[in-house]
Amino acid sequence: MEIITTGDNKYKGDRTKLYNWYGNLHGISFPHNVLVCQRSNLIWDWRLRNKFAILILLFLTLILGFGTIVGIINKLTLKAYLMGIFIPSIPALFFGLKEAIEHFRISHEKKSLMHLTDSLIERSFIPNSDLRQVQDKIYGLRIKSALVPDWFYNRYRTEYEQNLEASNQDFHDRMRK
Repeated sequence: MEIITTGDNKYKGDRTKLYNWYGNLHGISFPHNVLVCQRSNLIWDWRLRNKFAILILLFLTLILGFGTIVGIINKLTLKAYLMGIFIPSIPALFFGLKEAIEHFRISHEKKSLMHLTDSLIERSFIPNSDLRQVQDKIYGLRIKSALVPDWFYNRYRTEYEQNLEASNQDFHDRMRK
């Protein structure tokens, strides 16, 4: 309880954005509503992480390109370029590459888990143990994941919320048939 209270006290954002997190789930009964929420969590995160990893790689390419252009404009020798520009940038390049790889890895794992939720949603009977297994995997991926910055999340939030609502409506329509 102390951890939850501490986290709650630290949150300074607009709390109204936290309500109805998974959109309109009316008409989708248990356990399908749980799977739809799990699926929403997974698809949102794998898409966001994939885009962020691509942004990191783009940024790393720009760093390398900028360093190369500076070296060419200043007519640096290979030794001067390596010693003055390339070698000092290696830690940042390695860190960025490590982060991009981690985001791609988690993205891939979450996408695979989303496909599992898709197959479970199609069933008429879903044991609670299957829901628990999916949730445990989501949690396991969350606690060992590299973070996506809030500014990047907020950049795509509206678009992803619209996709979520459309997806929920599709599930709602399918469940009524």
